[in-house]
Amino acid sequence: MNAPTYWRKCMRRHTVVAALLSGVGFAALAQGQPDEPEGSRLTLTAGAEAARAGSGLYTGADLLILQQTRSQTFAFQLSGNVALVSDGDFARSIETPSASLRYRNDSGPLVFDASYAFQREAVDGLISPGELINGVSQTDFIDDDGFRTSHSASASVAIGTRDPFGANVQLSHQDISYTDTTDTDLIDRQISTAAVDLRFDVNPVLQFTPGVNYSVEDRDDIANTRVERENIRLGFISQVNKVTRVEGALSWSTVETSIDAPVGGGRAATEDESLGVDVAVTLDQRNGQTILSYNRALETTGTVDRLFYRRNMSLSAVQQLSFGAGFSRFGDSDDIGFIGSLTYAQELKNGRIRLVADQSTTVTEDDFNATTLNVSGTYSTDISARGSLSATAQYTDLRIEDPALADRTTASIALNYQHALTPEWDVGAGIRYVKTYRDDVETDNDTTLSVTLSRSISLFR
Repeated sequence: MNAPTYWRKCMRRHTVVAALLSGVGFAALAQGQPDEPEGSRLTLTAGAEAARAGSGLYTGADLLILQQTRSQTFAFQLSGNVALVSDGDFARSIETPSASLRYRNDSGPLVFDASYAFQREAVDGLISPGELINGVSQTDFIDDDGFRTSHSASASVAIGTRDPFGANVQLSHQDISYTDTTDTDLIDRQISTAAVDLRFDVNPVLQFTPGVNYSVEDRDDIANTRVERENIRLGFISQVNKVTRVEGALSWSTVETSIDAPVGGGRAATEDESLGVDVAVTLDQRNGQTILSYNRALETTGTVDRLFYRRNMSLSAVQQLSFGAGFSRFGDSDDIGFIGSLTYAQELKNGRIRLVADQSTTVTEDDFNATTLNVSGTYSTDISARGSLSATAQYTDLRIEDPALADRTTASIALNYQHALTPEWDVGAGIRYVKTYRDDVETDNDTTLSVTLSRSISLFR
């Protein structure tokens, strides 16, 4: 039985709950609503899920506590998945717990935001850990048993958000560790980051945005590798006219990698330096926007140049279309990778449809090109005043030129029904089927049946 497939499904459910803890959603919550009474609002959301996958029986639970006033927001989220039966044997073990805590204060001249998150998840099927940290496209799927545990904390202070001069200071730390794994590339690591961003409003149409960023990553490998990254940036934003906006920046980046010297003791270090360039021109049009951008940046694997064209448009009052195409080049090589995206969304009479396709390219640490294609489609409809039905199909294909790494493909289809029993109680049921291929050979298939029950209460006081 492929339990990690169920765990990944559960983590996606937890991500939906935890989205309320994200920066975008949190900022909106902190503003409050004009028609809310004075005082605070307390929201409690709890949910439970039971699922059967292969020869296993599992259950999961979520709890969200959200308290907000016009200027402050506090949120706490707790999730857990329990294996009741695994491979035909009774288990009763908590497999993938997660927790999130966040506080935001937007009163007075300062904006303070702090958060902490804990997560434990199965590593099978996750993208490679190095790419997660560097924030670039995936280059490999992990094919191993065991779990990854991560602790992350962050804090930021912003001043002058409504003044001609503003500043934002951010600090963060992340600790990642692996248990019960055999892949030697899965290395424990700790990453700390500090950043300062400034903003100067020269006049109503010109803004300067200098900033500095520093991060250090310590890896618990045999060489005790440490990677230090520094970036100094000077940017600007200019509203050239009513329909044209130009953004640009020059930056200087350095990446220093040090390891234990193989002979003689001490440390051996290498350093890469590069000039970075960011330019984006946005043209507002009658039915949307056109954006042309160029970016040159220094990443762990070397410099990367990206040129991209994007068009966002409203086809009608209920139809939205976004598409883009471009190229990326890594280092001084002649290999150029195609990148593109396409998104279509339409509101129907009693539902909605959304189609997404995107292709990205990157390079592995061994200098092999990797291309990832993602295609997904979602259709949802309100079949009654209280019931809704949704269907989702997803296809992911990863191709790596490195002969030592296998290509990987996953395809899935899911059907879910949600019913509002009362204004506070919801019940749902779903089925999901997943197939996995390595080098175009089927290696796994899994079917998951699930039932969910949740309740949400909102109180004013």
